[in-house]
Amino acid sequence: MNKAKFHIAILFISALALNRCVEPYDYPAEEKSNNLVVEALISGNPGPQAVKLTTTRNIYNKGNQYILYVSGAEVSVLDSDGQSFAFSERGAGQYYSDSSFTAVGGKAYRLRIVTKEGKVYESNEETALPTSEMDKVEIAYTVKSEKNELGNFVDVDGFSVKAIVNDLPSQKNYYLLRMTTIFKVLTEPSAYQVFDRELGNYVTQPKSCCNICWVTKPLDEFVVFSDQLVDGREEAEIPLTFYPVDQKYFYDKVYFEVTQYSLTAEAYVFWKGLYDLKFRQGTLFDPAPSGLPGNIFNVDDRSEQVVGYFTVSDVTTKGEFMTKDFIPRNVVYTYRYTDDCRTLPNSTTTQPAFWQ
Repeated sequence: MNKAKFHIAILFISALALNRCVEPYDYPAEEKSNNLVVEALISGNPGPQAVKLTTTRNIYNKGNQYILYVSGAEVSVLDSDGQSFAFSERGAGQYYSDSSFTAVGGKAYRLRIVTKEGKVYESNEETALPTSEMDKVEIAYTVKSEKNELGNFVDVDGFSVKAIVNDLPSQKNYYLLRMTTIFKVLTEPSAYQVFDRELGNYVTQPKSCCNICWVTKPLDEFVVFSDQLVDGREEAEIPLTFYPVDQKYFYDKVYFEVTQYSLTAEAYVFWKGLYDLKFRQGTLFDPAPSGLPGNIFNVDDRSEQVVGYFTVSDVTTKGEFMTKDFIPRNVVYTYRYTDDCRTLPNSTTTQPAFWQ
């Protein structure tokens, strides 16, 4: 086995890493180069739509080894009718459209990026294909055996989750499914503490608000699915994940939401390759990793490697509650956070309209 000259983590979409490979990946990066990484999924969901620009890590570039956000770029999406939708930067490397922009089924779209150095990048056109109807999200309590940190097998209880889809008949359909949890938290802002330098310890400074919030937490996992074996089948099952019971999320219950995105055949190849890189178990029979087939290029230099794929999708979303009633044991809420619950990431004091 040859010693790898360069290891790189392709960090996009969900902090993905090449850490389960059987054989080290010799990444074809030029010395002193940091390749552009593009995260862009435009959907039929209400805007704003988002594009994230970063660069890869290059250990040969001593002054620029770590992931950098690409700021000061001009980002836009052009549709097949000639309209252009501008994205504005609202954080380092984070570009957003206005809230009115959504992908329209049947239309083709193209991404365009102009960096502050004057480099111009574009994508191939991608079309928002119709997606099959998702009938429901099916959740079942189960117990499975998993290895713990000591290498011993232990029983872990949780929920197996499936999407039930009515597949569109007589055509090839490809899906990307992403998952999000929403749960209620109870915090203790009255016990908030700050460090007093004069006293040399923490003192309590109670806050008057707020102790109840709803937190949205996207899962890192995703699923890529082809209907090759279930073409046209009603209530086709797509296994998604196993969600362990975690006491800190069960103050009340957990809402498990699944969003299904349509993919073109080319986008499916990219996302399937990304899935294999992330979730392969590292057995002797796994294929060696290879470059992901992106659709974004430097207009003036097609040989430059750009990491990422501009995806355009129609979407459908369904969700289901996980409640303590499903769990045949006593679940004690163990989460303790001594601050205003609004300081938690992706939190709100507004109860979701679907919360029952």
